[in-house]
Amino acid sequence: MILQEMKSIFLSVVLLMFFSCANHSQQPQGVQLVSAQAFSEALKTTPNATIIDVRTPEEFQMGHLQDAVNFNVLAPEFQSQVSKLDKTQPVFVYCKVGGRSADAVAKMKALGFTTIYDMKGGYMAWASAGMETTKAERMQAENFTQADLDKLLSSGTPVLIDYYAPWCGPCKKMEPILNKLSAEYAGKVQIVRINVDEAATVVKSQNIDNIPVVSTFKSGTEIKRVNGFQDEAAMRAMIEEILK
Repeated sequence: MILQEMKSIFLSVVLLMFFSCANHSQQPQGVQLVSAQAFSEALKTTPNATIIDVRTPEEFQMGHLQDAVNFNVLAPEFQSQVSKLDKTQPVFVYCKVGGRSADAVAKMKALGFTTIYDMKGGYMAWASAGMETTKAERMQAENFTQADLDKLLSSGTPVLIDYYAPWCGPCKKMEPILNKLSAEYAGKVQIVRINVDEAATVVKSQNIDNIPVVSTFKSGTEIKRVNGFQDEAAMRAMIEEILK
């Protein structure tokens, strides 16, 4: 009995060490992937914090965090721009949803930055939480409005909506799948792709804080919502569910 208890304790300790090490290894030393709320709290306690928005200039102009500087991670001059910063001071990095900031963080870590905060969910998570941003320097085009969404959902036909952006890698991989399913289910299901950069009101009303997001509706009621890349089988199953 005692031997069995000792084995159980030993196994528990081993498992605890394993999972602790696994979690610790998810981020390089000095890099903290934090929620929008934690990002905000860390900013408040860091005097003269350096905030880097790594999106494109066009995205930056549509709204950004107060006091952020725009260093586009996709631009060839990105590394030369960030290399001029003090690498011993904390820096705060964000993009639209988190993908590009991860790329930026890797490059900055290689340059020797010691403390980097990477905002999980990026600008979409920050804005969705209702935290302060600058006012857009120019109005963002609304190519898909709330009225368009209301009309779509009241049509009586089941609907599958894919929330995407042209710069989103997983979104691009899903596009040919959605095109195939759209042709296959023509007349039975409306499959609509909504560019989140051109539908700010809808994104806010539907609480879209990351992409890709796939959502299905039947009789105007949302049936299912999933985040992240979805393969053909997963989306086909969602379609079949709203056709029952």
